[in-house]
Amino acid sequence: MNRSTSKPEHEDWVQGWGLTTYAPVAVGLRAGESQSHDRGAEPPHLPREPFVDALRTALLFHELKRDAGLRAVTARELRQGNFRRPDDVIAWVEARLDERLPWLRSLEAALPPTGWPLPRAVSLERRRVLWLSLRDGRVLQERSLETFQGIVPAPLPSLVNAPSKVLHELRAAGRAFVEALATHEWERLRRVWTVLSPFYVQEVKHTLLHVSSGIPLRLGYWTDDPYRGKLFAFWRVPEVRRALRQHLGRAADPRPRTVLYAPEVRRTLGWVAWEAISAI
Repeated sequence: MNRSTSKPEHEDWVQGWGLTTYAPVAVGLRAGESQSHDRGAEPPHLPREPFVDALRTALLFHELKRDAGLRAVTARELRQGNFRRPDDVIAWVEARLDERLPWLRSLEAALPPTGWPLPRAVSLERRRVLWLSLRDGRVLQERSLETFQGIVPAPLPSLVNAPSKVLHELRAAGRAFVEALATHEWERLRRVWTVLSPFYVQEVKHTLLHVSSGIPLRLGYWTDDPYRGKLFAFWRVPEVRRALRQHLGRAADPRPRTVLYAPEVRRTLGWVAWEAISAI
């Protein structure tokens, strides 16, 4: 697969890394709304914002999972009525994330503001996508979305370079979140969508989580849940889940209720790894 030969603007980037897609990815690509076949002079770019959001979602999940103190204080803040909406809870926990992981802001600042150009070898196409209910597997709607698949060169900022603590943190967070989310989805789809068994069992749970040595992530538009999986961490923590439902009501159900599925390739959307691509 061809890769871009242009050098990154940031002098301290580590070459040989990129985003490898394990399923179609839907994001708002820059340099035009409709870019599937007309690249023009400027190639479409993968924006940085969905990538930053994917990193933060995984880190939020991981921190709540492993830190009993953070879980306790989050539940306490909820019980005291300090949040009016789920968005307020997310913003509060993300602020604690910045305090606990001072390198996170530095990492975000080191990412290119315009995102990463997509090489010509990356497949760009409009694809039929189904919205599946994670309650009973029903098809809720069907639409056509622009997606991409392939390898997008995305060098690492030097502060993430192996064998740094930052890289270890990102890998652990990505694997924890992706494994929990894949298990949640597959448990709810397996009776109706048996055709997805090879994808979840082999591609996600085996290849993405155990063969790849990179950072697994869920990228882009993969659910119509307004919180894009950020509340999912709260479902895994009983005391936080109870406080969330008690004080913010049924609308604060932390589990994603839908997932987007591309029937042509028999994969749900958004599974990627930020990994070394020099050997691919």
